[in-house]
Amino acid sequence: MKYFSFLIFTIIALSSCSHYSKNLVTSGKVTFKEGVYSDQKWKGKLRFERTSWMQELTLLYDVLWSPIGEDSPYFAWFSNDEKELVKGCNQFFVALRYSLDAKRVSHSEVRNTIELNGLNEIIVNSFSKNLKSHPSWPSYGLNQHKVSGFCQKGNLKDGQIVVTVPGYNTEYLSSN
Repeated sequence: MKYFSFLIFTIIALSSCSHYSKNLVTSGKVTFKEGVYSDQKWKGKLRFERTSWMQELTLLYDVLWSPIGEDSPYFAWFSNDEKELVKGCNQFFVALRYSLDAKRVSHSEVRNTIELNGLNEIIVNSFSKNLKSHPSWPSYGLNQHKVSGFCQKGNLKDGQIVVTVPGYNTEYLSSN
């Protein structure tokens, strides 16, 4: 009887664990070192803050975020048209975004929350091609990430970029 009770208790305890779901957000940094454009070569770093929305061990959504301006050597990667758009911003950010499943967390959903902070998405094809050609790109596992820019023309509310994803705590992307 003791053995049977212990067995029932163990089965219930283990099966309850299998139904437990955990949403968490992790953060980190990704750095691209050195760059090349045409006949230019530089040793500067392009640092991204990374925020990842996980469900248990599954990456649902990922955003890497970095401010970039005219003073950065990586500014050379923008086309002339892109450079003009970036120059018209108070602050400009490059975003690398990944979505496992658009039905759960979509790029447009996250873009909309970023735009509520007063930023506008800008397509940066030239910058994207150069970044994806960097030797570190594949080693960071970014092959499925979408590259775009976000232009801030006004002032940020509270100096922060608020991002909300359903089922998770509110997160704040770095504005500097």
